[in-house]
Formats: sequence, C-alpha cells, structure tokens
Amino acid sequence: MPSKETLEQFGNCWEGLDDPRSGNAFLHEFLELLMIALCCVLCGGQGAVDMALFAEAKEPFLRSFLTLANGLPSHDAFSRLFRNLDPDQFRDAFQRPMAQFSEQLQGVVATRIASPSPIAGWSLSPRAMSPSGGETPPTATKGGS
Repeated sequence: MPSKETLEQFGNCWEGLDDPRSGNAFLHEFLELLMIALCCVLCGGQGAVDMALFAEAKEPFLRSFLTLANGLPSHDAFSRLFRNLDPDQFRDAFQRPMAQFSEQLQGVVATRIASPSPIAGWSLSPRAMSPSGGETPPTATKGGS
C-alpha cells in the first residue's frame, strides 16, 4: 500500500497546478480527486463517469491510502474539476512525473496478453534494449491484436 511519503511525493508532482474550484466545491480533497482520476485512467477509464464508477468499485483499496472524509466523489465533482483546470498548468505538471516515470521504466515494455478483460490483459515485462536503439518494442494496442 502507498505510504504517507508516497502520497506526499504524488502531491509534489502537481506543484504549480492551481485548484480551480471555488465556493462550496471543496467537498473533496484536490489531490484525492487527482489520485482517483489517475488510477482510473491507468485502468482504462476515459471520463468523469468512469472515475466515479472506479471510485465505487475500488473504494476499499482507495480508502487504504486516501482519507475520503466526505465520501466518494461523484461524476459531477470530477467533471467540474477537469472542466476548470488550466490546461497549460495541467500539461506542465503532468509532464514532470511522466518524464521521471519513463526514466524508471527504461527497458520495460507494455505487452498484451490474452484476457477476456480489456484492462486485465495488460502487463509490463522487462526487455533488454540496446543503447543504440537496437530492437524496437512492439506497440501495445487495445483489442488484443
């Protein structure tokens, strides 16, 4: 399970990203919304409704490291947040941890394995990559092709 230190590091990734919500829209913690959204998207989710459904389906897991003091966020909470985020700030904030993440995954390639679930069929497997570029990893695609 993620530690408090891991969650602090996650928060540091979003430095410079302003919370655009105002008034009574602060029911849920900004970083908790971002964490749920990221987890959802990494599992194949594509929008606010998927994020809310993901939170419901994975509530015990999420509560193991998030407070969720006011319950689970609705699709409206995610929609309002992402509709009002500054796209340039979001891009800049998101690119920093993704660059660090890609450095950590050097030599690891996503591969598609046979599975009835479009999400469960993805895995990461190590692959030796030559420094000169050598072998090009296969492109992972949805749909099992």
